[in-house]
Amino acid sequence: MTTHPDAELHIHELQTVHLLESLRRGVIDFGLLALPIGSEEFATEAIGLDNFVLAMSESHPLAKAKSPVKLDVLRDERVILLEEGHCLRDQVTHVCQLAFSEPSEVQATSMATLAQMVAAGLGVTLLPECAEKIEAGPGRGIVTRKFVGVPPNRTVGLVWRKSSPYSQAFTELVELLAPAK
Repeated sequence: MTTHPDAELHIHELQTVHLLESLRRGVIDFGLLALPIGSEEFATEAIGLDNFVLAMSESHPLAKAKSPVKLDVLRDERVILLEEGHCLRDQVTHVCQLAFSEPSEVQATSMATLAQMVAAGLGVTLLPECAEKIEAGPGRGIVTRKFVGVPPNRTVGLVWRKSSPYSQAFTELVELLAPAK
């Protein structure tokens, strides 16, 4: 940001619980995560919606169809999740409940491992659109399909300590990152 030329950005991937603990202890200044976080001790500001897409192997029967899929296709699929502690796991589990589907017991430790398991044909998963180009890009063995109608989604936002001296800068960052209205 031109208004903060001395600011340095260091990116670390953390599970939500560890991110919030790092904020609490002052190890990090802010985090980018799915909202709501369920805590009043932090300031949060939404950046926007992140839709989910259905991810499957290139050999999956639904990979041939070019059209969006209905949410209820999850009923007949083995839905692979991230392991406990990842907010994406909770979000995908919620979407499965909406589709009256039970997620699989197959679990991955990271988004990259999850994508590899899907590419290998072990099941399908829901990917956030923000991760789609990285995890399901060309040569990855994964095909994605959008959902019919209003897609399942999550709200992504910034979170920081309410006592932070950088609150104004974080609000400016949200404005910079948020899609044009």
